Amino acid sequence: MDSDGRLDLPDHLLAGLDIVIASLHDVTIQPGDVEYNTQAMINAMKNPYVDIIAHPGNPVFAIDIEKVVEAAKQYNVLLEINNHSFTARKGSYDNCMNIARRVKALNWQVALGSDAHICYDIGNFTDAMGIVTKAGMTEDNVINTSVYKLLNFLKQKGKVVELID
Repeated sequence: MDSDGRLDLPDHLLAGLDIVIASLHDVTIQPGDVEYNTQAMINAMKNPYVDIIAHPGNPVFAIDIEKVVEAAKQYNVLLEINNHSFTARKGSYDNCMNIARRVKALNWQVALGSDAHICYDIGNFTDAMGIVTKAGMTEDNVINTSVYKLLNFLKQKGKVVELID
């Protein structure tokens, strides 16, 4: 909600969630300059309940990609690359490509998402997969290529999760 990284849910509610995805949306935080947006994103990552930062490549919230990716690795938070960004957030492609390349260089991970806003796009990762492939990422750089990888990541963050058959 601000550059201090405050979220719009209190920690006692976040603590009970299986997975927490935070993102910058202009209904809760007004876009600022690169420094302001970068600080807001990094401070949100410092919240121990945040697992993923959604659509960090949104050009409306320009960021210092190098600082954000380094912070993501430091605070054990994944950055998301999603399909919807490429149609809804014009200018996201280059930002997402740069994020993917930096994540690869730091041997970190992303989460792929469809961010579907209509039923037939659920699970559509075509463009997001194109980004990670072009960036030279491997399966090791994408957390949600296996439910077990994702569950292990969440367990490492101290969450109590289990696979229900």
